[in-house]
Amino acid sequence: EKLNERIDRLLSRPEFATFALIGSGLQHKHGQTTVARQDIHGSIPDDLSEEFLESVQSTVRDVDPEGTIFGVEDTGKDVEIMLTVDGGRRFSKGDGLSYLNDALGLGLSQSPCLICGDTSSDLPMVEKAVELGGRDRTAAVFVTRDEDLRRRVSAVLDRSHFVSTPDVLVAALHLLAVERGASH
Repeated sequence: EKLNERIDRLLSRPEFATFALIGSGLQHKHGQTTVARQDIHGSIPDDLSEEFLESVQSTVRDVDPEGTIFGVEDTGKDVEIMLTVDGGRRFSKGDGLSYLNDALGLGLSQSPCLICGDTSSDLPMVEKAVELGGRDRTAAVFVTRDEDLRRRVSAVLDRSHFVSTPDVLVAALHLLAVERGASH
């Protein structure tokens, strides 16, 4: 909580307030805090984006000077601050999926699973879904133009699809829901 409060204060500074409004914005999640530092259009000046990244990293160091509680990953678009687990390993979104499967009784070993992602930190969710439910029950849609990420996702799962913007993904999911008879 202390770290999240400090990140919130950082985003309240006028020069950094925009970062809460672009891309991923600010997300406090189970085991992870994500804050955007750039959007898909590159609209934030590089020097400001770098200054914000350095401020986030400095804030994490202030809260965790030993570097034993949190790990920081910069995706180029987001800064992801993750708890460490199991003797220093970073908590991943795959760990989160496994936790949700157990806690909510999702039954992913018998149910279809669609993973939507946009960065390499989402790849562990795909891997965990395949591990839990198998390749034939798992599909993935990633919002990315990054060819390396596309290759990595496709290497894990044949049933992977890629779109260029979040709007395309939302429109496709809406059409699928309408086709399947979902109500508004």
